[in-house]
Amino acid sequence: MERADFEKLWFTGNVRIIIDDKKAFVWVWKGDLGKGNKRKQIRWGLFSLTLAGIGIWIMTKAQFALSPVEIGFSWWGAVLFVLACGVPFIMKGFAARAVRNRIIREPEFYSLAQEMEVFDLEEYE
Repeated sequence: MERADFEKLWFTGNVRIIIDDKKAFVWVWKGDLGKGNKRKQIRWGLFSLTLAGIGIWIMTKAQFALSPVEIGFSWWGAVLFVLACGVPFIMKGFAARAVRNRIIREPEFYSLAQEMEVFDLEEYE
């Protein structure tokens, strides 16, 4: 779809942009969307690793009780580890949102993203 057709459909609200999360994440990681987005990915990655490390440390140091009645200190380690496992999905969402915003705002980026097959357009009435 040409950029002019996309803009017309976008402003009338008749098109939906479907981003490939993995390709968007790779694009952000390479730094093609600017250093600010890449720094954000690095910070979230370090945050995730820190949470996972603290969670594992708490679970190994504390006596782990599997009783639903007794929720001890060790459960915080499990909660932190589970939260750390969810951070990469948040990072992919941030990358997809950054690509989507650039597609909408910049015509040159739209054609480049179309060549790289990072997104699909779904037209509806």
